[in-house]
Amino acid sequence: MPQAIRWEWLAFIVCYFVIIAFLGFWGHRRTKSTADFYVASRTLSAPIMILYFSSGYVSAATMVAFIGHGYAYGWAMLSYTGAACGIPIGFMLLHLIGPKLRRFGGYTTADVCEARYYDKYIRGWVSIVYVFLMLEFTILQFSGIGVILNTVVGIPYFWGVILVGLVVVLYTSFGGSFSVAWTDLLQAILMLGGVFIAAPYLLSMVGGFSAMNAALAKISGGPINVPKGALVDPFAGGLIPPVLAITTTIGLGLATACQTYYHRMYYSCRDTSTVKAMIGVSSPILGVFFFCIGLIACATRVIEPNLPKADMAFPYVVSTHLPPVIGAIAIGAILGAIMSSTDAILLACGTNLTHDIFHHYIKPQASEEELRRFAKIITLIIGIPPVFIALHPPPMLIALWAWFVAGLSGFIFIPLFGGLYWKRATREAAWISSIVGTVLAIGWTTAGNPYGIPALLITLPIALALFIGVSLVTKPPPKTAIEPFFSKTRTV
Repeated sequence: MPQAIRWEWLAFIVCYFVIIAFLGFWGHRRTKSTADFYVASRTLSAPIMILYFSSGYVSAATMVAFIGHGYAYGWAMLSYTGAACGIPIGFMLLHLIGPKLRRFGGYTTADVCEARYYDKYIRGWVSIVYVFLMLEFTILQFSGIGVILNTVVGIPYFWGVILVGLVVVLYTSFGGSFSVAWTDLLQAILMLGGVFIAAPYLLSMVGGFSAMNAALAKISGGPINVPKGALVDPFAGGLIPPVLAITTTIGLGLATACQTYYHRMYYSCRDTSTVKAMIGVSSPILGVFFFCIGLIACATRVIEPNLPKADMAFPYVVSTHLPPVIGAIAIGAILGAIMSSTDAILLACGTNLTHDIFHHYIKPQASEEELRRFAKIITLIIGIPPVFIALHPPPMLIALWAWFVAGLSGFIFIPLFGGLYWKRATREAAWISSIVGTVLAIGWTTAGNPYGIPALLITLPIALALFIGVSLVTKPPPKTAIEPFFSKTRTV
């Protein structure tokens, strides 16, 4: 049953939204062209991009599901969610392709695919699949914030989803990249500050790191009925098979490197040095952040070992065990984490539909004003359905999340990285690998991973074999398709 409304925290949220609205309006006033809307005219500096990327990386999955997994499985959360190795793998892959994409100087991942694979139709395939997967993810985001605001602040679920959805969709659609970058700057500060303050406070409540682990080792039962000692075991006492942990780690790394909204962030950077700084500095910051997420999860399990639902761990501890000021900052961290990743996704979807579909297929002669107006309208329109679906979330949300992660890696990883690092890669290979990878990943996941084999172990080997085999038996790509991605002199 939801608690009574916490008026002091509601007042904090209202003030927070007023500041967000002001930054969104400022971004709207500054947006004069499509380049402004898509990528802030490639003017954003390293300090802004570091916080922009950090806030965009964290989502409802982090603040709810990751902490929930940590509450249920203990320190195995780091292996089960891929946080220990999957995230560093993703960052290394992003660091590899970042300078190449920035030197190319496009607006979307579909720009890269059309140029590299000399086929105007592959742009449409890549763009539409990305939009489908990204919008699917926003449903989870809005649903997560509705649950949290209801549990912690007492705002009814319906109005929590509507309120946050309205704010995010409006400032993203009207202000584009400038609004998203500057609101995410504020949200990154709240997100990082909230977690970095809450983690040591909760750790002190349970007597420190050693005392917490000693207490964890004695706990059994709970949401998944763990045996004693499981919460301090890297594989939860056998509850998490090593093959699942390994494939989850790899899958998270590949999915991270394939996110089109991270690629769009590259294009917003001032230069390639900014790209390198964005990933290089964000990586250790987020490494500490995810360790603190683990601390919060494990400390909460010691404080209250028998919560009925693991995903309620962070909302529970915020509403019952944190002082009002720290609790308000923690709420800001939750809001910042969810809103910052959601606005990045919506902006990427709006950019894809405007630049890749409307401009390249429907109205190639559109003026700057027409494109800018269409970008704002389509971003507003596509943001509305996820909000309303989240009001009555389908029972298959967990399956949707699994499709998102598996589908993203199967659909684009091999064609993207293969094209950027193998000159012999051909358009026929990209098409076949992407279509087969997408169908296999979603189909295998939907079937429930038959025989206990994760989709990744089926999808990637087949997609890679097709990519290499088809490339070797088809006509080599023209030099014009290779030069933009293998020359270090091109900069836009």
